[in-house]
Amino acid sequence: MSLRAWPLWRIILIWLAWPVSLALVLVTTATVIVWRSEARPVSSHATLPPQYSDFSLQVGSIPLALLMWVGPPLLLTLLWLWRRRAAT
Repeated sequence: MSLRAWPLWRIILIWLAWPVSLALVLVTTATVIVWRSEARPVSSHATLPPQYSDFSLQVGSIPLALLMWVGPPLLLTLLWLWRRRAAT
């Protein structure tokens, strides 16, 4: 099935699934980071508890963050509209 033949409900489903998939990736990443920091071997000398400060997510600007958030489904929607317009 080509992109031109996709119904509107499939595009809407992608818009709904995209934030869910991003949230799942963030939860999985945070889980792995926490699990890896807790799985340190016990040493004989005293150590401070992990502070989880070795990981940070920095976004330089709000427009860039918004583009990363809505960019892929927006690009797919624009391609879909372009292909449907070319078909008529």
